[in-house]
Amino acid sequence: MAVSLAGILKLSEHRKVFSDRVIITPLADPETLKRAGDKGCLAVFAATEGIPIPKTLVYDPATGLNGPLESLCFPVLIKPVDGTAGQGIEKLETPSDFTLFAGRTKTGRRWVVQEVVGGADVDCSVLCHQGRIVAWTFSEVC
Repeated sequence: MAVSLAGILKLSEHRKVFSDRVIITPLADPETLKRAGDKGCLAVFAATEGIPIPKTLVYDPATGLNGPLESLCFPVLIKPVDGTAGQGIEKLETPSDFTLFAGRTKTGRRWVVQEVVGGADVDCSVLCHQGRIVAWTFSEVC
């Protein structure tokens, strides 16, 4: 199974071609995958559905922020909407840091600006076979 968004999206788009040859796990439709893979779209969806996430604004260098910067409590994290694995994330301590970031950022890439939420980052992953857990990992980073 593909483990990148691009790979999963390709499987979803061509599901009928692949399903004639191999068993494919259930996949969301391509539009849902694209929406979920864009942190800006995902933030709007979460707000609309009442799903709690850190307070989030979307920044497009061509059009600016989609809300007032003063509505955020600093520090904030700024992330490319299409980033993965923590790549491209910056922590900005003050509104002035955001102004500097905006001044050096070129058009063509959108960003989410999210308030920092304190606490530990906890991850639990499981590998199952026929409904039984065969391996698991747990990690916590403070």
